[in-house]
Amino acid sequence: MNNKLIDFISKHNINEFRDLLSVCIGKSLVNQSIWSQNIKDKNEIILDTDNGLLTIGEQNYKISFIGNEEKEKNFIWADANLKNPDDTILDVLKILEFGKEKHIAELENPKLILDEELTGNTLAIVSALLLNENGCYYKLKTEKENIYMYIKDYESEELNKSLSIQKFANIIKKCITNYDLNQELFIESLIIMNNLGIEKTENKIISLFPGDLKCEVLFDETKRITKLKFEAKK
Repeated sequence: MNNKLIDFISKHNINEFRDLLSVCIGKSLVNQSIWSQNIKDKNEIILDTDNGLLTIGEQNYKISFIGNEEKEKNFIWADANLKNPDDTILDVLKILEFGKEKHIAELENPKLILDEELTGNTLAIVSALLLNENGCYYKLKTEKENIYMYIKDYESEELNKSLSIQKFANIIKKCITNYDLNQELFIESLIIMNNLGIEKTENKIISLFPGDLKCEVLFDETKRITKLKFEAKK
């Protein structure tokens, strides 16, 4: 499991899915962007279920299953799908054990009813990040369902680099536009999980970037962002 993220979750006593998504989504978008840029021949995809192997073009990846999103908007965790070999569900068992420990219903129940906020994508985002701070997932679309899987062996030096201030701003815009988040938790975790410097006071978080740049993020009493201010450090 992702010790840096687990420590952050424990520090903030997170036990609701919305807050959990908030602390996972920023780093996940970074990871998924890097992962997708390195995938070639996306039209040539083979999934070897028995051996837990995903082949995309000439690239092979060991995978474990997260879950299946059915067309009628249900989600079934991989351990509840009897078609999955035992050694391909070991990672998802860690996720569900974490959910039970934190009493997060979305990570406990074997079958979920999805809506606009709770989707296969958001469940995969949380799962991949809980397993590994550089964790990536893949969604395989079929006629009947979407199959979500965790990529076990993808590595790239890009995953460990600090964010540029431009990428930081882009991720903030994309996330707060498209997701209902605890925005203060989102910003703090985005900074920490991407190896940036941080200064925090009441209703304000400052992110420190290479090149003597910084971003001040101001919040209202409901923890929503009211202002972003980018400038050079003095």
